[in-house]
Amino acid sequence: MPDIVGPLQTCAVRGKCIQHNLWLMRDLIEFVKVRDLPCALVSLDQEKAFDMRNASTSLDRCFGFRPFNVPGGARVKCVQYADDVTCIVSDLASFKPLSKVLTTFQEATGARLNKSKTKGLRLGGWRGQSLPFDATWSDVMIKVNGIWLGYGAPEATTWAEKADQVEARLDTFSTGGSPSLGRLQL
Repeated sequence: MPDIVGPLQTCAVRGKCIQHNLWLMRDLIEFVKVRDLPCALVSLDQEKAFDMRNASTSLDRCFGFRPFNVPGGARVKCVQYADDVTCIVSDLASFKPLSKVLTTFQEATGARLNKSKTKGLRLGGWRGQSLPFDATWSDVMIKVNGIWLGYGAPEATTWAEKADQVEARLDTFSTGGSPSLGRLQL
């Protein structure tokens, strides 16, 4: 299994959880902020993602796209949950091979990036700078897997949004909405 599923791929794999990737990104952001290191998160949005081959395999084998070295020996290039891939870039030279492997991936599979939904978060020394990758860039925060990450990421907002979604689902049951269980009478 380790030859097929990367260590940072967490969807539908026993013993792996999306929280691990979100915690990793949160901790990485704090590490970069404290040290004012140049770093960027690039959250890729793929069109027709489930009809195509997985991008993480190509990214793991991408020569020239250097990983972010975390103290303790970990090396991080990207984290993945289902079709959501977030790349961690820590040197300008890595943007070119990242773009190249994504182009190769698109040509080989027919997949396309949804550029309007591909987001980037500039961190540390790269805040306010123009970066050589086509994404909607922010110096403050972006949403990854439904969670806000970045500078002053609003934890209360994230949980308020989730609570609103749960309440809306519950309302469909109590008001006789579309789910058949909501109309069930005992």
